[in-house]
Amino acid sequence: MATAMRSTTGKDMCDMCSPKQVVAITSCKGCLKDMCRKHFNEHREKLFKDLHNVFDLHDNLLQELQLTINRASKSSVNDKALAFLIQIDEWKARTIERVSQAANEARTNVERLFSRKIEYEQLKQLKQKVDEITKELKEQQESESFVEIDIDYWMKQLKQLKTDLNRPSKVDTNPPVLQIQNVDWNSVIKVSSPNELEKGM
Repeated sequence: MATAMRSTTGKDMCDMCSPKQVVAITSCKGCLKDMCRKHFNEHREKLFKDLHNVFDLHDNLLQELQLTINRASKSSVNDKALAFLIQIDEWKARTIERVSQAANEARTNVERLFSRKIEYEQLKQLKQKVDEITKELKEQQESESFVEIDIDYWMKQLKQLKTDLNRPSKVDTNPPVLQIQNVDWNSVIKVSSPNELEKGM
């Protein structure tokens, strides 16, 4: 917390002009410094630049989030899952009726394990949080009532949301494994996640 400098007349002095004695006309509620008009104007100009940086980060995050949402909404199964499904179909064609039930169960597991529905819901939640920050930023910009604490808070929130956006999904970091067991007719084709494989060992 800044300690106010006082002149011999009892007036607060500008903290930025020190050691020169210039009377302060106001103080900033964010940094708690007393300032003359010149330094107050410079201080507000810097805050506007800082807010501009917050908007840049915000806009970048919003654009990246929207692109990711668009990709997630267009496809529920990725290319690797499609390759698995093709192998399953070939296996099903070779074994015809005796293994058709097992093939259908394997298809269901692939679609479940590679589903983007959960990821899409998480992206929608991120978008909602960004929209809330957007509203707050615009309101504070219009009212010009923001201070350093607000800018630090917005930066922290946007950086955290950007980290959350760039965090890889479980399917990407720990992809499922397709196992086709060419054994007797009582065996089945299975699609399992790596965690399920470890439990079975």
